[in-house]
Amino acid sequence: MRRILVAGWRMYMRLYLKRKHVRIGERTFFNKATSFEGRNVINRDCHLYDAYVGLGSYMGSGCVFNKTYIGRYCALGAGIRVSLGDHPIHKIVSIHPAFFSVKKQAGFTFCEKNIWISDRLQECNYACRIGNDVWIGDEVTILGGINIADGTVIGAGAVVTKNTEPYGIYVGVPARKIGSRFTEDEIASLLRIKWWDKNISVIKAKANLFSNIEDFISGFEE
Repeated sequence: MRRILVAGWRMYMRLYLKRKHVRIGERTFFNKATSFEGRNVINRDCHLYDAYVGLGSYMGSGCVFNKTYIGRYCALGAGIRVSLGDHPIHKIVSIHPAFFSVKKQAGFTFCEKNIWISDRLQECNYACRIGNDVWIGDEVTILGGINIADGTVIGAGAVVTKNTEPYGIYVGVPARKIGSRFTEDEIASLLRIKWWDKNISVIKAKANLFSNIEDFISGFEE
């Protein structure tokens, strides 16, 4: 019976991925709570658990996205990881979860109830949110509870410990903002237009406008 169920699930997933135009690389795993909006490429050796991948977004090999919402049209490099681990470093004597959590992360606990819960990782559908039109370089680590705003660029090897600003450019450990992709007025227009929410036929028809920010804004706001 189990074999029949497994075979049925695999057949369903093949049809689901084909219908959504999703390509999955070798040794890439995702659970049933992970969903793809469509036109996605997930390269080899990736792990996605309780994740959502928006339209047109793709990622390089070796990425790990746990409880992560990924917006539309994102370009994600290789080796990106969302780190959900968090431990108390003040007041509570030990950082070991046996002293503050009943979840038995190490297989045992000394607690009868939770003593400490991370402010960053309160129960929610997604522990990390990545906006739309985001570019993240290779080997970036993003802490749980972080929101990556629309249009953000994050340089390779960065460690993101704070929320980003729309269309900001971030590099370093910890990641710091070094500039913006556009002017404040242009960013305001882009956030108002929200081109990623347009029907794909509209985007295709106006694709020539994307090569110049001024033409883009005038063309989409006319």
